[in-house]
Amino acid sequence: MPRDDRTPERRKRPRYPAVYLGLIKGLGPREPDEGSFLGRTRNISEGGALVELQEPLPIGGWIQLSCSLGQALLELRAQVLDCRSAGDMGYQVRVRFLNLDGGSRELLRAYLATQEPEQI
Repeated sequence: MPRDDRTPERRKRPRYPAVYLGLIKGLGPREPDEGSFLGRTRNISEGGALVELQEPLPIGGWIQLSCSLGQALLELRAQVLDCRSAGDMGYQVRVRFLNLDGGSRELLRAYLATQEPEQI
């Protein structure tokens, strides 16, 4: 849905289009593997991503997202902020990255610097 110019923008960081397959591993309270899923990253920023999955994930849950950005493979820990049905497409899951180490943050920033942000 197009954004109404009267609606204030809530995003803290620009989003960059990304269509990458990634492996999402559910993490439980003490981090046991609660299953792995293939997903597709729809957009990404320094703070998080929008991922499409065939299975819903619990809001507040933790995941490990493994995806390749260019030549780099990133292992990103994230928390599920929102999970919405996307009809035949499965679910759209909005996640926030947690505790990015310096190397992962720099790889992500370097990749994003080569991309054009999404137009809102």
